[in-house]
Amino acid sequence: MSTHTPAFLISALIHLGLLALVLTGVAQLPSDTPQDTRLAVSLEMFQSPPPPPPEPEPEPVVEVEPEPEPEPEVVEPPPPKPKPKPKPKPKPKPKPQPKPKPQPKPEPPPVEKTVEPVKQPPPPVVPAVDVGLIRRLEAEYKAMLRKAIERNKGYPRRAVRLRQEGEVLVGFIIRRDGVIEALRIVESSGSRLLDKAARSAVEKISGRLPFPEELERDEWEFTIPINYSLR
Repeated sequence: MSTHTPAFLISALIHLGLLALVLTGVAQLPSDTPQDTRLAVSLEMFQSPPPPPPEPEPEPVVEVEPEPEPEPEVVEPPPPKPKPKPKPKPKPKPKPQPKPKPQPKPEPPPVEKTVEPVKQPPPPVVPAVDVGLIRRLEAEYKAMLRKAIERNKGYPRRAVRLRQEGEVLVGFIIRRDGVIEALRIVESSGSRLLDKAARSAVEKISGRLPFPEELERDEWEFTIPINYSLR
């Protein structure tokens, strides 16, 4: 049995079923239907469909081998250029030797002159310092300075009313010409009025008491207490 027999049987059964449905419908038509009506049935309905064309056989796949890759060309590097030979250095020219200097003529020996020694004057006679005299003059100057300050010392009236008392320690430098410098209050009495009065008493004697000629001093520093008391 060929492979097309089942298909043919199935097609025939389908056509027979359709024919039976058609005949059944004709038999059920009413009587007033004209008899001339006929069902046209062609033989083509009972013919089996043509067999399907045979499937074409697949063409065999031909595997194409890949072409081998060309090997890379090896390029050889050019040979290195030969280095130029260094030029020989020129030989230095010999330096000319200096000519010998002419020797100087010998000088005649110097004539020694006789120099007479210069007579120096005798050193001045320095009188001996009388230490006792210097001490006496210093003591006299201190006493004179103290009296001058006491004469110029004034007691401020306001300090008297306030019953202010105390001692002011005054420091200063006196030059050879008697001028007072660097006047300052070394120790205060506790009252501004008394401190100001003591400072004014020293300022008033500036330039009035120069040093005696026998005192070899340029300046003299003093620190003198000035007392203010109401008793």
